[in-house]
Amino acid sequence: MRSIIKHITLLLIIALSSWSCTEASGQGDFTMILSGSMHGQLDPCG
Repeated sequence: MRSIIKHITLLLIIALSSWSCTEASGQGDFTMILSGSMHGQLDPCG
């Protein structure tokens, strides 16, 4: 059961990443804000 959840989560992350890359031309500011906040949360020093 846990492996299924991991696979679904991985697929969702890949799908969202590919969608954000294809839509970046029209919504560059939103993508930058989103990636900046994600980097802030993932940064162990910040």
